[in-house]
Amino acid sequence: MSKKTQEMTEKDFLLAWNVIDEHEYRKRVMKVFDSVCKALLSTFGPYGASTMIEHDSEMHQTKDGWLTIMGIQLSNSMADKILSVIKNICSHVVLNVGDGTTTSIVSADRLYKNIVKNKKIMKIRSKELLDLFDEVSELVCNAIVSKSFKVTDDVSDVISKIANIATNGDKEITDMLTDIYSSVDHPIINYKTGLGTETKYEIIKGYKTKYHHINPVYRTNDNNECQMDNPLVMIFDHKIDFNIHFKKLIQPVLNSLIDEAMMNGYNKYRRLVIFAPYFDQTLLDHLNFEYQSLQNQSRRANVEIPIQDVFCKCYATSNAERMELNDMSAFCGCEVIREDTIVRLNNCTSVEFDLNAVGTGNFDIKDDFGYIDEQEKLDAKCERREYQGDTSILVFPLNLFVGQVKKLTVSDKYTLIEEFNNVNQGKLDTLILDAKANIKESESVSKSRLIEHTDLADMKNRLAKLQGKIVNIDIGGESEIAKQYTYDVIDDAIKACNSALDYGYNIGGSLIIPIVIDKMLKYEKITDNQRLLLDIISKS
Repeated sequence: MSKKTQEMTEKDFLLAWNVIDEHEYRKRVMKVFDSVCKALLSTFGPYGASTMIEHDSEMHQTKDGWLTIMGIQLSNSMADKILSVIKNICSHVVLNVGDGTTTSIVSADRLYKNIVKNKKIMKIRSKELLDLFDEVSELVCNAIVSKSFKVTDDVSDVISKIANIATNGDKEITDMLTDIYSSVDHPIINYKTGLGTETKYEIIKGYKTKYHHINPVYRTNDNNECQMDNPLVMIFDHKIDFNIHFKKLIQPVLNSLIDEAMMNGYNKYRRLVIFAPYFDQTLLDHLNFEYQSLQNQSRRANVEIPIQDVFCKCYATSNAERMELNDMSAFCGCEVIREDTIVRLNNCTSVEFDLNAVGTGNFDIKDDFGYIDEQEKLDAKCERREYQGDTSILVFPLNLFVGQVKKLTVSDKYTLIEEFNNVNQGKLDTLILDAKANIKESESVSKSRLIEHTDLADMKNRLAKLQGKIVNIDIGGESEIAKQYTYDVIDDAIKACNSALDYGYNIGGSLIIPIVIDKMLKYEKITDNQRLLLDIISKS
């Protein structure tokens, strides 16, 4: 073997090992796309077939293109990487629109084949071609948004039609979603598979967050939940220090509750729920010691002495998280204890708290604490001046920062306020107006590109939570496969309904794309390259 031949052989060996050229990569991409398309085409459309997926020795039935593609695995590492790129593209479609996985994959496959066949397009440099795609995508999206029907008054009729299509004509699920969306404006829907055979739903008046308790010792049932009636609530947006926050603010309230419980022989008692993002180690050590002491006392006295302080972790890093704390405080009828609140506390001579005054609903609606800008008004609300003889002292009104709810559940995953009895309605109305104003501003700023506004869905979720209604769906079925199938159908339908509420809808679904392109090719002033690419997209 000559030296040159030996070098070529070694080079070919290396290329076959872990390096491929552009031509080979294109071939593999086409092959993976073709394979995926063949798998997905059978599920396409309302009369598509279901797919059986085996995972960990269990069978799962679905007609959903997204779940089908997520179940596909390729043994070749390079092919599997190409497949992961396809999955990543699909994830954006699913998260934003809720459906369209099969359509997007099949369309992309056809589009790619038509592009590589077009000599003029293939002469364009890669970067310029990507820029051209961005330009054309924006033109098409703008045209689609302008053609879409916005959901305004007749929500039930629109939701009924969209849910019927998304569920492939399932009347039970369609009627359920129509009732939910008609009853609740932009609902937050929690859905999960249950133990029964029937799918049930309930609309709960309440407020739910991702805050959770910090210790399983609080639980009152086997679900790791602590369920409470008429608890008091305190909310901090910063770390709780044992010597400052606990001793000066929490302890006076807790002592009052303990005295109240002792007077009733612990037959009737209330808890104090404290929300904070962080807790110092001294406080955590104190709490562990307290829990052990109560257990020992209960054993000695042969009487259950309850833990009356429940500490929960909240979040207050971003502006949205701090806003959520302030939102929850309106339902509890208290104000958030901020770091500047502690500064005022340190300026005061004493702390005043009256347990009987909690929950009376006496709120200063005009000068809501969360929206006061003038320093004098803020100082007057946080500090009260008293005179002892000729001496003037400042008193910290702790009642302002202690709220109450009628029914509260905290678990290791969430906090749920199901019933209210101390809502600061004036503050809540202000917050609702603020949420609506933010939504309106965001819609007006990016009216033509509404689908690309990343914060709009979160803003509408906030508005739904402020309206105090939560929807739970318990998904049933005759078997686990049946339950999972129903779950997939409901998941698709909810995302489709939410997408219609957020962005509008078009009759015919993806058929609107060639319709708007045809109109643009006839009437729009566009460049030659844009016209060429639009024509290829329409044919694909």
